[in-house]
Amino acid sequence: MGKFKETKEKYHELKNLFLAGKISKEEFKKELLNLIIEDENGVKWSIGEKSGKWYFYDNGKWVEGIPEEEKMVECPQCGFLNPPGSKVCAKCGYLLEKKELRCPHCKSIVKSNYNYCPYCGYQIGKKTLANVKNVEVLHLSFKAFFIFFGGIGIFLGIIFGAYLGVSDTTIPFLQKLPSIFSSVRHGLKGGMLYGIIGAIIGFIISGIIGVGIAGIYNFIKFLFGGIKFKAREKL
Repeated sequence: MGKFKETKEKYHELKNLFLAGKISKEEFKKELLNLIIEDENGVKWSIGEKSGKWYFYDNGKWVEGIPEEEKMVECPQCGFLNPPGSKVCAKCGYLLEKKELRCPHCKSIVKSNYNYCPYCGYQIGKKTLANVKNVEVLHLSFKAFFIFFGGIGIFLGIIFGAYLGVSDTTIPFLQKLPSIFSSVRHGLKGGMLYGIIGAIIGFIISGIIGVGIAGIYNFIKFLFGGIKFKAREKL
């Protein structure tokens, strides 16, 4: 791990202690003075108390900048610092990520393999819940409800029809069917034939029920408003 990254991590540790009330503001500032480091050219670098950004000392004043070390491409597998623009780690051969993303908190550009923004400490490695808004069901589709309920009707019709085809159950309307339907009952053929008929009847009746439900909802929605529920979006 490079000394700039190590210093940045110490800064975040101190910042968390300060935010948690475990150290005072004066203690926080005092500890930050101990985090001033020099690069290989002898230039002094410090981290901003509030911004968490790097500043270098130039002609008597602190100027915002980016250390050469942070311009390097850090291998997420072995931690080796590769030259800017590297696509493969020179030490372990790991394929380096070159995508960058923008921190949703401070808008800084950071590397995509970071779990926390190095400038403000915001967690970016995991998606967080964002806006919660009300969504209203505007209209129910007659076609969709006919097909959906019709599909349920096919399933129920096959079961009920097959049962009538193999059982001795007596229903008045069965006695009005042609004799061919009575002759095949109490067997496999009866179960198959009545199952097919049940599927057709079930599809039609259930489909009509589905259309009726959609129509009733749409009418109530027209008079009093539709159903509303809360939906959460992710960042």
